Amino acid sequence: MIVSARSPVRFIIFILVLALLMGYVLWKWSDLNRPGSPAGVTLPLLAQWAARSGAADTPDQNAATTPLTQPTAGSAAGEEYSLFVDGRLQRDQSRSLRMEVLREMLQDEEVSEEARRAAAEELMLLNRLAAQEADLENLLRAGGFADAVAFLYPEAGVVVVKAETLNQAQAARVAELTARVAGTPLEGISVMARPR
Repeated sequence: MIVSARSPVRFIIFILVLALLMGYVLWKWSDLNRPGSPAGVTLPLLAQWAARSGAADTPDQNAATTPLTQPTAGSAAGEEYSLFVDGRLQRDQSRSLRMEVLREMLQDEEVSEEARRAAAEELMLLNRLAAQEADLENLLRAGGFADAVAFLYPEAGVVVVKAETLNQAQAARVAELTARVAGTPLEGISVMARPR
């Protein structure tokens, strides 16, 4: 079969490739910009700065949305995977990278005043969230849970406590404590139990 430059087969292949490409872009875009996603909050600002400064070591914008299903590099070989240890490690590493890029933006003289102001606000937000997560995890451990890991965002939070199960009263207590510590609305808080 010969496909000429004006062949309908060639046009159909072009449309299919274009549709696949558009689907992929929309799929990735929705992952990065979903509500409550910390990666979606600063992606345009960080990408803009990284493109201008040529920063090759910008943080992985998907790191914050990557599910914690495998041990990270911080886990020793042969150790049992722990959502609590590895979750905190991955959260803190991702946040540290983002904070480092924001600090570099603040020191870069080529960055506009508006972008510096946005970077400073984001840096303060990340510091506040880190402190709130640590406070919440300590309070939950002091309250009787063996361990806990919190992932807080401006309008949402996910808290995982080390327990076989949670009854409604326990889940409500964890959600209320999270709301008080983080100032997050109750409807934006998810509470889960994991045995390990």
